Amino acid sequence: MNLSEEKRDRVRLDELGLYIRTIIIDYGNISTQEMADLITHYFNVICLPEDIEEYNNLRQEFIDYELEDRREEYFSSINRINPYL
Repeated sequence: MNLSEEKRDRVRLDELGLYIRTIIIDYGNISTQEMADLITHYFNVICLPEDIEEYNNLRQEFIDYELEDRREEYFSSINRINPYL
């Protein structure tokens, strides 16, 4: 049985970041479609461009949350109101 006949699982978001970083190391910044195709090929999972977009959106929300948390902590420590709220 070769890889094309083998049943592949859908990529999980908790694994996708590692796959994306690995592909970027080898191929640089490429389109979402190319990224999805390479992840599907090299990591034996089914990856769609929508999966990468969802990961990037979740990652951006996380980054924004962390930034806001640090800002709030900083301004509280100096007894100032957070101007970014």
